[in-house]
Amino acid sequence: MLQLLQKLRDSVNVKKYAVYVAELEERAKSLAEAIVFFINTRVRDKLVISYSDLGYIPAHILYGFTLVMDPDKHVVFEDTDTVQHYVVPYRENFVSILFSTDPYNPSIINYMQTSRVMGNETLLLTVKPGDERFKQIYSSFNTLQVDVNEEIEASIIMSIATYYACIKLYSGKLGSRGTRLFKHGEEGLSIIVEELISKYMDALEKIVYDKPVIVSSPAFLKPASIFATSILDKLGLNAHFEDISRVGGRLESILLLATTVDEHLVKRLKFRLTPAGVKINEIIMNTDPLEAHIYLILLLYYLIFIHKQ
Repeated sequence: MLQLLQKLRDSVNVKKYAVYVAELEERAKSLAEAIVFFINTRVRDKLVISYSDLGYIPAHILYGFTLVMDPDKHVVFEDTDTVQHYVVPYRENFVSILFSTDPYNPSIINYMQTSRVMGNETLLLTVKPGDERFKQIYSSFNTLQVDVNEEIEASIIMSIATYYACIKLYSGKLGSRGTRLFKHGEEGLSIIVEELISKYMDALEKIVYDKPVIVSSPAFLKPASIFATSILDKLGLNAHFEDISRVGGRLESILLLATTVDEHLVKRLKFRLTPAGVKINEIIMNTDPLEAHIYLILLLYYLIFIHKQ
């Protein structure tokens, strides 16, 4: 861990990570264009967004943007098993977008097959399978495949692609807000990530020092928190998520993810836990909540990038 701490602040490593993020952005561009095309040509007033595994993060990015920027659209947002058993069999001729980082998950194949039988059109974003049998199965579906071996990296690429698709789709919505989000996207995430690492370096070091096993956040940022638990697991910690309103018990430290919009919830948490001596390592994003997920996952993945060096 000491070696990891020394690497974190190394400006050379920060630059290397920015280059790496730029490479991920390039890989995500074609996916983003395909998502935009699918939504513009297939989606009307109703959309089902579903996910499994770490597909939760890109799915929620799409859900958040659609909910806020396109309020007239009726959106169903649930995990794959829920949609497969309670939505797909009972609705015909609807459009859905499914995100999954595990191409061998049987629920994904069942979902796609049932959707086809019901006459529903589905776009699946998943990892390119290595098994020839699964390659054959997926060749008959409408899929966008990410060719990587690591689930977390696949989730990041899908998330970047979805983020870029959303800012393009909704750049003309909600006046200055849509324009500002689009401008941020045009600047590129590789530039922003260097600023993020510089700003939140102390928080990253505390993660390594304190070794939190609980990650907490408001409900809107739960996907980013689930991503954070995966990062901590990779670092050898058995971490899990607890909603900010339910954190309690005998704790030593927690990692708290939030935005400035959530300050009232953060204050309540500190009021409850600080007297008990709980260390609260907070990463509070001063940004539009719609950007928070992509910023948080890129910031946190820096720990894994350095760990691999």
